[in-house]
Amino acid sequence: YIPSHEVVKGGGWNIADCVQRAYDVEGMKVGTVAAGRIGLAVLKRMHPFDCHLNYCDRHRLPLDIEKKYNLTYWGKCAQCG
Repeated sequence: YIPSHEVVKGGGWNIADCVQRAYDVEGMKVGTVAAGRIGLAVLKRMHPFDCHLNYCDRHRLPLDIEKKYNLTYWGKCAQCG
């Protein structure tokens, strides 16, 4: 945070200068182990980034939630590979 703040204060606004490590997640496979309160919140936040979203849980989410966020369900984590 501090280095980025200094870049902006100095008149620079090149996003590449502000971040030392950045990842473009568009098109990447992203997943969570479990889709409870926290896991589902992570998946919802990742949805706008056009990722392939996956989750593994003992209990499957409702199909309307899976469709809304374009989620792929895996019953066992070993299948995710």
